[in-house]
Amino acid sequence: MNKLILSVLFFLTISNVMYAQLDPQITQYNSVKSVFNPAAIGLENVVDINLLHRSQWVGLEGAPSTQAFSVNSPLEVLGGGIGLTFQNDMAGAMGTSNLMLAYNYGIRVGNGTLYIGASAGLYQLRLSGGDLITPQGNYEGSSIQHNDNILPQGNVSGIAPDFHLGTFYTSRRFFGGISATHISGLDINLHNEFDGQNFSLSRNYYALAGGNIEINNILIQPSVLFKSDLVKSQADFNLLVNFNGNFWTGLTYRGYDDSSFDALAVIAGLSLSRNLNLTYSFDYPLSDVARETIGSHEVGLNYRINLRAGDGDGKIIYNPRFL
Repeated sequence: MNKLILSVLFFLTISNVMYAQLDPQITQYNSVKSVFNPAAIGLENVVDINLLHRSQWVGLEGAPSTQAFSVNSPLEVLGGGIGLTFQNDMAGAMGTSNLMLAYNYGIRVGNGTLYIGASAGLYQLRLSGGDLITPQGNYEGSSIQHNDNILPQGNVSGIAPDFHLGTFYTSRRFFGGISATHISGLDINLHNEFDGQNFSLSRNYYALAGGNIEINNILIQPSVLFKSDLVKSQADFNLLVNFNGNFWTGLTYRGYDDSSFDALAVIAGLSLSRNLNLTYSFDYPLSDVARETIGSHEVGLNYRINLRAGDGDGKIIYNPRFL
């Protein structure tokens, strides 16, 4: 049986509380921004469906693997939109899943619309004790003996309610928003054969800003996403060029100082049909992890179902769509 030594093991062996920091990394964050901002839903008169898979640090044992799903639609009878998001992440012996239901309300502000949103749902943590090892453990044959009164011998999991808040503003030339995930501060108990392991998830904060520059049939969309848990921070700088909605390409640079430089990503996508879009991105690592991996792959699918326009212009005036 292959054993994985996780960096988190250090925290597990010195405390009964384990802390998580930043949410999973996603390069194509604009396609699933409702995952981290519940206000960024129902921005168009369509049902917007997104599916994304990320394989991070390919070739590195126990490297993160992330899946994200979102579906959202305007709900004009309530003055806003509704959405559902699901995110699953596996890194080494630890896995997390997050299912959220969101609602937002739109208010005309100047030449655009300001949305205020909230989401509620469940957060699950899973830990595979059989994939961990300790210096003092005994792992002869199929036996698993950590000889540690904190680590589980087998699989354990815990679940807790989760809440997100956010605002999002969109106009013809500008889009942006701020949000916070896990605002209640999650405290999950992983029940095991000992006293249980407490898992605390800190709040994550996001700030997104970008613009739309139209030149004939070309749309240029620069954007920046800043994220922090007030201990560790990261920033993504993105530039996307969309050619008449048929093809798009761009770059993302992740990092803002010597301690945060992480990756340079190339993004490319195309429209497969009137309603279906495909986007691929590759992250080339710039940090020390480059010695162990060729990079990270990410694939996203977007499907849009047009809704019949209602009477009047409603609250939805522009879609800050970056694919």
